[in-house]
Amino acid sequence: MNKITKIVIAATSIYALGGCVVVVGANNIDADITLEQDLSLSASGIDTMRIDAGAGKLDIVGVEGLNEIEVRADIRTSDEVDYTLSLVKKGDTAVLIAKHDEYKGSWGSWSSNYPKIDVQVSVPAKLLLRVKDGSGDLTIKDIASDVFLDDGSGDAKVSNVEGDLNVEDGSGDLMISNVGKALKIDDGSGDLRISDIDGTLDIEDGSGGLTAKNVAGDIVVDDSSGDITITNAGGNLNLEDSSGDIVVTDASGDVVVDDSSGDIRVNGAESVHITDDGGGSTSFKNIRGNIRNDDS
Repeated sequence: MNKITKIVIAATSIYALGGCVVVVGANNIDADITLEQDLSLSASGIDTMRIDAGAGKLDIVGVEGLNEIEVRADIRTSDEVDYTLSLVKKGDTAVLIAKHDEYKGSWGSWSSNYPKIDVQVSVPAKLLLRVKDGSGDLTIKDIASDVFLDDGSGDAKVSNVEGDLNVEDGSGDLMISNVGKALKIDDGSGDLRISDIDGTLDIEDGSGGLTAKNVAGDIVVDDSSGDITITNAGGNLNLEDSSGDIVVTDASGDVVVDDSSGDIRVNGAESVHITDDGGGSTSFKNIRGNIRNDDS
């Protein structure tokens, strides 16, 4: 990684250093420059991976036994904007930055060939992961630690996280499966599909449907709009929904529902307490304890 490589494309210079920083810039309108760049960094002494990505696809995978961090970047850029691609060690944290600078002109002038950086990242599975992603689809899988994700827009898929998972998502569908501990989500818009959570589930959701199955712990949902479907819940459920139908099947604990509008159906629970049914229809089957509806 001590070798310095200099690439010149259309009078634009790219410097790739072992540590590793790349910056490009100057004067055009289409993102008609395409580049590939590989970065790597020893994981010795590192326990956290922090990623700050802009527009583009982001794929992150944890690899057992890996002793370095490996990055492959596919870059589409222009002389009109600058970008930064860097991978450096800061204390016990590896920091990856992969994004274009803010464009000062009108983004409406870009064709479909807009500037972006597609990034593939392989990390030691044991590293704690902190990710901030601007736009574009994202995948994270096989992480044996906690994950903190702040995602702007685009679909996101997260699977096989052994620790806690905390997600703040702006827009786009979100699919999460196989989380070893607690899952907490603050979601703006888009459908949520969740399965196989060994801990608790806490969701604040703006709009879009929610489907959750095989959750071992308690479930708390505060949902503005969209249907809620929950199957095979191991703990208690507290569901607050402004609009949309609610369907609960095979809940081991108590079910409490505050619903402004939409139908409510519960099949299998210890007890059911409806604080507000919103005037929709209700159906309760296989309830082992009490059924209470404050609106009836």
